[in-house]
Amino acid sequence: MKKLKPLALLFLGALLFSSCKKSVENEPDLAEYGNHPRSAVPPEMVGQWIYGSFSLSSIVDNNGTWSSEYSLTYVLEPNGTCREYFQYANQPSYGLLYQVRGLRKGTVVVDTDAKTISFYAASGWYDVRRNYGSVERKTYGEADLYPTYFREYQYENTTDDKGRPALRLIDVNSSNTSGLLYTKS
Repeated sequence: MKKLKPLALLFLGALLFSSCKKSVENEPDLAEYGNHPRSAVPPEMVGQWIYGSFSLSSIVDNNGTWSSEYSLTYVLEPNGTCREYFQYANQPSYGLLYQVRGLRKGTVVVDTDAKTISFYAASGWYDVRRNYGSVERKTYGEADLYPTYFREYQYENTTDDKGRPALRLIDVNSSNTSGLLYTKS
């Protein structure tokens, strides 16, 4: 019995030590999000926020003519990481179609006192498709990431015309002082 007691204590210690190990299986690769400033995101702001709409089936309007479509989406996580998605489609002339979609990953700082959100892009890519041809993927370079690409918004918590939660984001570097309404999905 005396020999089993030290063995049992050793086993118990190993079990306790292994249970303290942090699980990173479901956590994002934070290196892709950069080592830029970040803050916790308030619970009411966590989630996916969409401006605009995008559907390849609705690029043609009811009159059979092509229209432009644009959407911009921010996905805010509680830990201050953020993904920015965009999609754009247009048929400028001669029946040619131009589509671009992309993703930037980065961090956000939400200042609830100043009512600002700052987005620091660290990595990303975009796809370009012309004339229904193949898709060309490109990686964002320095000009498309922080510090050159930096977004700072004034924000207002509000609702859309259907009563759904929304954020009005006003780019502090834009002349558009009414901002854009992002609906939570």
